[in-house]
Amino acid sequence: MHARLAVLLLAVLLALPVAGATSLGPATTPPTGSGGSNNGTLVVVVTPATSTVLVNGTPVATGASGTASVTLPAGTYFVTVSAVGYAEFTGNVTVSTAQTEYLTVHLVSAPPSPGGSGLKLSSFTVGLVATIVGVVAVAGLAIYLWRRKTAPESTEPPAAEAKPGEEPE
Repeated sequence: MHARLAVLLLAVLLALPVAGATSLGPATTPPTGSGGSNNGTLVVVVTPATSTVLVNGTPVATGASGTASVTLPAGTYFVTVSAVGYAEFTGNVTVSTAQTEYLTVHLVSAPPSPGGSGLKLSSFTVGLVATIVGVVAVAGLAIYLWRRKTAPESTEPPAAEAKPGEEPE
């Protein structure tokens, strides 16, 4: 019974999406036009060129010049631009059908946080770690319950221990 419950919990955890992982679908769903494509283009130009660009939480590749271009269905998208040592930019951008929307982002240097390590984890990373920890915990519970169920049961009482200076019986 307990092993089945642990396996069921493990299956549920594995079926859950990782926290923070999202698709490139629009944050809002606009009505589709009659016939033709409903796509537009989002071009993000970033400084520094090594910045990370996320659209609805999904990384978009930037070229050596710091330009990221992606074709998306018309709608509103959440854009995040970040780089080590710089303040993060977040904002919404609306992409229209058959249009190119340009977003230029110049990140500003961020002063080091007092006493902080400067380590910044994305919500995807935190969600992934949390999911892995949960899976390991459920797997450990399942193994414990399985071993407990399959362990041979002793029918003899435990042997009495001899006290120092006495002969065992």
